Amino acid sequence: MKKFARLAISILIGAALLILWLRLVDFQDMVSYFKQIRPWWIVLAMFLYILSFFIRSLRWRLFLAPVARLPVGKVFAVFMCGTLINYLVPIRAGELAKSLILKKLDGLPTSRTLPGVFLDKICDMIPVLLLLILLPLMAFHLPDRVMWIIFGVLAVFIAFLILLVGAALKKKLAANLLKRFFNWLPESIRGSVHRFLDLFIEGFSEPGRYGKFLPAVLLLTIAAVLCDASYLMTMFAGFGAHPPFILVLFGYTLINLSYILPTPPAQIGSNEVLWVIIFTGAFGMNVNLVSAVESFAHVLTAALLIGAGAVSSAVIGMKLANTFKLEKDNAGNNT
Repeated sequence: MKKFARLAISILIGAALLILWLRLVDFQDMVSYFKQIRPWWIVLAMFLYILSFFIRSLRWRLFLAPVARLPVGKVFAVFMCGTLINYLVPIRAGELAKSLILKKLDGLPTSRTLPGVFLDKICDMIPVLLLLILLPLMAFHLPDRVMWIIFGVLAVFIAFLILLVGAALKKKLAANLLKRFFNWLPESIRGSVHRFLDLFIEGFSEPGRYGKFLPAVLLLTIAAVLCDASYLMTMFAGFGAHPPFILVLFGYTLINLSYILPTPPAQIGSNEVLWVIIFTGAFGMNVNLVSAVESFAHVLTAALLIGAGAVSSAVIGMKLANTFKLEKDNAGNNT
């Protein structure tokens, strides 16, 4: 019932944001931009969009290396399954789903693979540091809502770093602090959760475990961010617009950072409003052009994610719906 309530609330919020977006645009003028679409730019954008996920899956594979050496194709397929779940479910369940799928396919304990999942998400927050460095050099003022997103993600990033340092230096203390958040659980469940947290912290407690991969991780993170910006540049070019690359890099990095937080299913409503806030409110681009590119990109990327997720689930031989059932099997069996 609680899950249904959260889903209903997120859908209502998305619908409200979608209505707000529709009030901000001139629909006829927005539609006129679709007559300028250049198909080859769109094809290139599709390739770059999937390529950015492939690059991130290679980065995640590095974090999994101390646990298991997995084929590139399998890691990419599992990564896309988790990405699709994140896209459809507002509580970001796709991150846990990645570990649960690996447990089902290869018998890898979730306590051993989840640290790699969290480290991978931390890397997605690294660009926020770049944004804060570049912000004083940019000739525009970001709306307060966008600044709240930046500082919110920065706070999460710092919290993760504190957890990592604590796990490396004082793993027992870090585990005990985490356990306090789950003391409200019934005693029958609490013991299993506490054992899982001990193993989870153990996965973070070896500083040299991931250190040798750091240069490759940073390079892959930079490559993914540049690929994201190139995707959006080609998408704008497909509509006959050519904004400065630095502007697109800044704007799309902000949008990607917002995905770390819970969003309405399929990001309906939140994406539309956020694009207008950033590219029109902060950068001064035409609201109808921005809305045309966003609405087209939203439908296109949804099709790409659903298609890639469906193909990936077929490749690894698992139905996406079954990943949610795995969570029950995970309780009490994390070793």
